[in-house]
Amino acid sequence: MLAFALGCEGSIRDGFGDAVDHSRSRGAAGSVVSEAGSGAPPSSGTGPIAAGSGASPRAGADAPSAATCEGVVDVGVAPLRRLTRTEYERTVADVFGVSDPALAAGLAIDERIDGVFASNLSSPVAVVQVRQYLDAAELVASKVRLDELAPCDRAAKGDEGCARELVTKLGVRAYRRPLVDEEISRYLTLYRGVVMLEGHEPALRAIVQGLLQSPHLLYHLELEPGDGALPNSVARLPGYALASRLSFFLWSGPPDAPLLAAAETGELDSDAGVVKQARRLLDDPRAKHAIESFHDQWLGLGRLDQASRDPQLFPEWNGELVSALRGENATFSDHVIREQDGDLASLLTASYSFPSGPALAIRGVAAGPSGEPIALQSERGVGLLTQPAFLAAHSHSNQSSPIQRGRALRERFFCQPLPDPPPDVAAVAPELASGLTTRERFAMHRTAGSACFGCHRLIDDLGFALEHFDALGRYREREEGKPIDASGQLIATDVDGSLDGARALAQRMAQSDQVQQCYAKQWLRYALGRQEEDADRCALERIAKQFESAGTITELLIAITTSDAFLRQRVEE
Repeated sequence: MLAFALGCEGSIRDGFGDAVDHSRSRGAAGSVVSEAGSGAPPSSGTGPIAAGSGASPRAGADAPSAATCEGVVDVGVAPLRRLTRTEYERTVADVFGVSDPALAAGLAIDERIDGVFASNLSSPVAVVQVRQYLDAAELVASKVRLDELAPCDRAAKGDEGCARELVTKLGVRAYRRPLVDEEISRYLTLYRGVVMLEGHEPALRAIVQGLLQSPHLLYHLELEPGDGALPNSVARLPGYALASRLSFFLWSGPPDAPLLAAAETGELDSDAGVVKQARRLLDDPRAKHAIESFHDQWLGLGRLDQASRDPQLFPEWNGELVSALRGENATFSDHVIREQDGDLASLLTASYSFPSGPALAIRGVAAGPSGEPIALQSERGVGLLTQPAFLAAHSHSNQSSPIQRGRALRERFFCQPLPDPPPDVAAVAPELASGLTTRERFAMHRTAGSACFGCHRLIDDLGFALEHFDALGRYREREEGKPIDASGQLIATDVDGSLDGARALAQRMAQSDQVQQCYAKQWLRYALGRQEEDADRCALERIAKQFESAGTITELLIAITTSDAFLRQRVEE
């Protein structure tokens, strides 16, 4: 008990920014299916950099100080990853022209980095998942418009000539690089086998199925044998791999033709070329996908998919409301980042939002002009912290949850991880009691000397600052006939002090270097699909400094794309 109480404060005190050492095995996910080809993609990157002299220590070693980061080039190990369900769905839509929510819904639930960002990098692929990809491939192949995917004059080129054209044109989009001769040959062999039994069109659809089940589509394959990278070195990623990193980071989907062309011409071999393409991607409407995906995952809004509400207390709760709340959050985040000043302080403190449909009633406002922000009064509108989607995602079915909200703020905004409660402590909300407010019912956690006190003094006041909002995220002045008490003390941060309500909390957080650095770290985790290691410390430090200097979130994203952690890969033996 005592270890838990003290350990909570110790973990906070011992260091914001400490890398978490996660044990990993490279390629643990394995091959999904034996496929039509296994040739290595052509190399277009620069040569490897030997790790050792001038390289920062690996995970578990002493981290470099700020002074020793000068000239250091090192990165953590990036395990083999399968596409997430969202990435798969958008790949199918962009490459094959088929949009069907059932595709992603039919795949296994994504793994998550530290419970936050989706990234399938640990668990082996089971037989049931192979079957899921097969079923999805069959569904897509039955729906594709072959005449639109690769128009071809059969009379002029012949059936097999059109099959070759389909393989080469569609293959470069599916594999996110040109296919080598051996791969093309294997798909044509597949075509010949099917065409004799079923005819030309079914044989073309068989090629589509093969592409959809290829590890080159289903995995982020970034460095392969033949790329010229030496074991135990740090190498710049080949151009096509960087094109994929850029597009999946900034679009949550595959690269388009201009980005693939930039890889082919060698434009992505220079940092300037990477920046040029990154800015183009951020200016594209598809960038909203990534901004929505990041903030949706970072804020834990996926919890709403399984959330329920007591129908007697909250009859408004339904799927339409959940969609409206998440849509409001997505539009607000994208508007601040790409259409306004893009400042983190604005994201935290803006006094407007974009509610629509049933979210208008939760916000207590009337609809405004289409696409225009709606001004919100005082405590009702304080950036991300008062977004109803965030507040509802961290609530119970019959009441708000200052514990869930406080923990989310401490861990996701300050990057200060907290331990789970001791096994003999019931982690359940106190029962509703007539005449008692939420704050009064949670008073037991505040008792000095209790097993809960160590952590709850770090959590509760953060959550109580948001107590003006109920389990739907709806503003309230009173609870059980009593005025809401949203006062408290912020401790164990770089902006400690008294606060009262969401706006006071948001203003302190907007001034926090810890929050700014944590936000940068969260974006890096999202971009790489992995937890940072000690070897990434220098890259993370440079990103944070560029973010502080530039001041905008778009420049933070640009800084990530030019970091060693993004541009390079550690090659293991």
